[in-house]
Amino acid sequence: MNEIVKIRILLKVLTKSGNGKRKIAFQIKNQMRKDQITVTEMAKRMNTSRSSVNRLLDPENKSITLDTIGRAAKALGKKCRIILEK
Repeated sequence: MNEIVKIRILLKVLTKSGNGKRKIAFQIKNQMRKDQITVTEMAKRMNTSRSSVNRLLDPENKSITLDTIGRAAKALGKKCRIILEK
């Protein structure tokens, strides 16, 4: 199984239960709060809309892509690292 398929499976598991998405949203919100970054500023940094950032920050919205996570991390000056575990 190639890495892309493994990552897609991992994301489905994370977003299906909602726990992974909640954790991601929580981490991004906390970093934004720590750095005093507004949703508007985050959207500018990610080159997207405020509604897209709000969806990312909504722990109940299970729609998320690696691209979005990566852009959010970059906008916060962070790297996104995905670890595949058994």
